[in-house]
Amino acid sequence: GATLRGGLFQRVGDVVVRVVLDQVPQAVLMVSDTGQVLAANARMFTLLRKDAGALERGLRLDEPSFWDALNLIDPQAWADRVRQVQAQGGRTVQE
Repeated sequence: GATLRGGLFQRVGDVVVRVVLDQVPQAVLMVSDTGQVLAANARMFTLLRKDAGALERGLRLDEPSFWDALNLIDPQAWADRVRQVQAQGGRTVQE
């Protein structure tokens, strides 16, 4: 009963998040406070040169090669900024 219904709501919620994310023209990445990638839209997967299956394989923000596809000028500064934004909990929207 409750477990099945909870699972159904979770699956419906996942579908809604994916549909909304894929409608946003900007690259979007949703990450947990532990660095686990929870969701991303097609634009972000394209930029990172990763496939959607990377989420099932446990894609993490702190992987050394996570941002390599972006060819950043200063990868360390980028990683530091991402960690800084991530550490600012309680924000409904983050950069």
